[in-house]
Amino acid sequence: KKLNPSALLVWTSFAQVKNGGMGTVLGTGRFNFKEARASAGWLQELMNAHHTPETEEYGISSVVFRANRPFHPKRLHLARDGFGEVDLANAGQKKGASSDEDANKMPFRGVIRSKGQVWIANCCAYAFDWTIVGRTFSLEPARHFQAALKEAVETYGEYKEVEGEELDSGAVPEGWDPVWGDRENELVVIGVNINKQAILKALEGALITEEEFAKATAEKKEFEKWVKKMRAESKGACVPFVEVLRGMEEPAIRAATGGFASRFESFVALEDPFFGGKAGEAFMELAVQVG
Repeated sequence: KKLNPSALLVWTSFAQVKNGGMGTVLGTGRFNFKEARASAGWLQELMNAHHTPETEEYGISSVVFRANRPFHPKRLHLARDGFGEVDLANAGQKKGASSDEDANKMPFRGVIRSKGQVWIANCCAYAFDWTIVGRTFSLEPARHFQAALKEAVETYGEYKEVEGEELDSGAVPEGWDPVWGDRENELVVIGVNINKQAILKALEGALITEEEFAKATAEKKEFEKWVKKMRAESKGACVPFVEVLRGMEEPAIRAATGGFASRFESFVALEDPFFGGKAGEAFMELAVQVG
């Protein structure tokens, strides 16, 4: 309205405009460049040496979150509280949610867009596309982690495949964790009058804790140590390791490994609010076809 005071404001419902926009949005002939250029608002913007960016004027800002620990599924589900709730009438006039008493209860208030890829503890095989658009949220598998492929080959692959990979293991990709590989989180959050610190605190609090992660790391290393030992014994006996593994019941595996039935023992039983209890079966490890 500042640059074009005569502009017609049209209310929409889910982006639907009455009569398909004819007469209100399309073919109206209402815009007159000469008149608009002569308006006070237009002249003021042209003469203003210190233009206020729209991001500042309307309180739009963003924050980036990165972490090398996975998200706890239930904590992450709860951490999103408030997304899509935006006070556009006061955009740019408030200091942000930091001054509100419910900042910690609704850290995502004011968030209108978020995008990134996340690692969820009960979905260790895949990086997931995290998307927030307005009041819509989605979480979809984007790609498998290279670490998950490596783990599948080292557990179920033929002996020559694993030996070949070990010979090539000298070149370690940048950022590759010796236990967890390329698993990580990275997402950006954009909104109006958002409280960046509250968002970062909520996301940090939604991660698996350092203590939980240390325990999971120790269990994973112990399980993989057992896999390597058993593969060596099976190779010596000329028996495919996958047949040995298939022939073992869970109690026998736990007895052999010191109590673990999976390399992700700590994460298997986590609550699954995103996928209705199917995350472990569908996304914990890569599916491997063996003859």
